[in-house]
Amino acid sequence: MAGCVDPGGRPDRRAGRWVQAGRAAHRADARKVKAFIRSFGILGKTDAIDAKALARYGEERHATLPRWQPRDAARDRLQILMLTRSDLVAQRVACANRLAAPGAGPVRRHLGAVLHCLDAQIAAIAADTEALLRASVPLASAARTVRGIAGIGPSPPSPCSPSCPSSAAAKPPPSPASRRTPIRAAPPMPIAAPGAADPR
Repeated sequence: MAGCVDPGGRPDRRAGRWVQAGRAAHRADARKVKAFIRSFGILGKTDAIDAKALARYGEERHATLPRWQPRDAARDRLQILMLTRSDLVAQRVACANRLAAPGAGPVRRHLGAVLHCLDAQIAAIAADTEALLRASVPLASAARTVRGIAGIGPSPPSPCSPSCPSSAAAKPPPSPASRRTPIRAAPPMPIAAPGAADPR
């Protein structure tokens, strides 16, 4: 069995090559390997120390270590679509809030164009997601299970969910004059007649 531990997604490529060659592979947890090394009183950290410790880690625990399995390409694509949509929705919220803020007049046209572009891309990602679900039987089955839960459904074609304000949020804010509290005139002060006592 081959083992690897390395951040940045490179272990998946290495383990994939080992699996293609017919070898069992395990992607080790870096924290567990580090604790395994320290259990022998070794505090140093070099490539040689890590390599020897990883080999011993696999030799002693290979019977219970889970074998690495290649990731499903459809699930990877779905994850990328959902993460990108989440980023675009967050950008749209920020853009809509800035557009609705006082003093946004000079940049209203530019922000409106950005908002329109974000709406179009979010809708395009939703369409790609639905197409991916239709093309993948496991994903379609999982989607039906999740959407069977009350309150969960497909993403709307346009960002009108509670997490993404509707286009109404982009309406221009009321003018300062409309928000100004009306000033009531003070009641006239009574004027005392000559020789009369002051009414105050």
